[in-house]
Amino acid sequence: MTINYLLPDDVLADVLGRLPPRSLAAARCVCAAWRATIDDRRLLRTDLLPLSLAGIFIHFDDLRFPEFFSRPSTPTTPAISGKLDYMPNKYALYAVNDHCNGLLLLYTHVVNLATRQCVTLPLLPPSQGTFSDNYTVFDLTVSPHYEVIRISYLMCNMRLDPIIRESEWPPSPFLLNVFSSATKQWEDGLFVREGEAAGTIGDLVKLYSRQHYAAYWHGALYVHRCNYVTRLSLTDGKYKVIKNPQDIDMSKCLKFYLGKSENGVYLASLEQELDLQLSVWILNESCAKAKWVLKHRNNLKPLLSCWGYHQVNGPWILQDVNYDLYRKNFGGPWFYNVTYDDLLLEGNNEVPVEDKYEWYSDNDDVDHDTQDGVEEQSHVSISILGFHPYREIVFLSLSCERGVAYHLNSSKMQDLGSIFPQNFNQVSEVGGGIEASFPYTPCWIGEFPEISSEDHLYRN
Repeated sequence: MTINYLLPDDVLADVLGRLPPRSLAAARCVCAAWRATIDDRRLLRTDLLPLSLAGIFIHFDDLRFPEFFSRPSTPTTPAISGKLDYMPNKYALYAVNDHCNGLLLLYTHVVNLATRQCVTLPLLPPSQGTFSDNYTVFDLTVSPHYEVIRISYLMCNMRLDPIIRESEWPPSPFLLNVFSSATKQWEDGLFVREGEAAGTIGDLVKLYSRQHYAAYWHGALYVHRCNYVTRLSLTDGKYKVIKNPQDIDMSKCLKFYLGKSENGVYLASLEQELDLQLSVWILNESCAKAKWVLKHRNNLKPLLSCWGYHQVNGPWILQDVNYDLYRKNFGGPWFYNVTYDDLLLEGNNEVPVEDKYEWYSDNDDVDHDTQDGVEEQSHVSISILGFHPYREIVFLSLSCERGVAYHLNSSKMQDLGSIFPQNFNQVSEVGGGIEASFPYTPCWIGEFPEISSEDHLYRN
């Protein structure tokens, strides 16, 4: 018998309403009756949950810290600083590995950027015989705790025994390392495969993809690897392999991005040659076998041939984290030769002042005029920055200079502003590009659980 049977609804609502937000989110997961009481009385403030887009974290080659390309603030979405100047370990690597519902996963830490809180992950030995990436899972509507999952993968052109090359990948059972903020430790997790494997190890090591993005949707983690997606069910310890859409030609030079958007899990591919064809699929799991449904396909080259920048600035602002932390203090190169404490001697934590521009995030049909009085662009390289989590919009980078929003329902682009870090051309010796990027949705609920007072580093 639960407490709501002993208390009138009004009394139960009054008791639950006195809980802090994180505890209230945990109480919501106790039973259906408590969830109904919290939802019907609107006790949990939705403005504290990760339900709005604050910007995009962009990790550029040759820069130590991720840059934050922030969207305009509103009365209900305050401006957020992308600086990680409160991190406890000055020797850590601060590249963003993953993001899920307001939590950033770095190499060594889990960070809530909105509340400026972080936790150092415990030591984990390196993978044996394979490489690995880490991903985070966090959903306050399910649990107040988060998990970090380390998944092994195959590296291109690995030297392997001929017998091993004929083995299936991923194996079954698939051994993963799982860290839980509830237990505050890493544990082994065995996931059993349902259905066929992605292929043999010998075939898969011939493929290479620099970026391995993931999406968390309805209790499952989806991780993209070159020509397939691994769907991990975190509730029953099972996984499935979902192969790429059949009409993807893996022989072409492609860039992929897997992410969550308005209607579920989306996969985008972008051909880097000829017409710069952008294709977007939505994963349909309503049938027994999951399948990709084509949502959008368009050649971007004709659109880019008449694309121009009407303004130097835009509605979004790149906060120039690396420039502020290094150049202002030292006036020299900003690689790894300066301790983190030194960088903060004169650090400026203020968010840049925003100019007044319109950002049409809620209107896909707005007319974006890009043709009047502009010069033809001779060559533009494109990268996918990610999906808008609640609108059918793909964010793109044009030659690491401009960030644009491409509206899938109207095939039009909106210039958001400059994403080129200050003095980046002086820092990057080989014309560096974008290594990874993650749209960020802030979570304002605090009480971030601590793990240890010590800093523990792990290396993959």
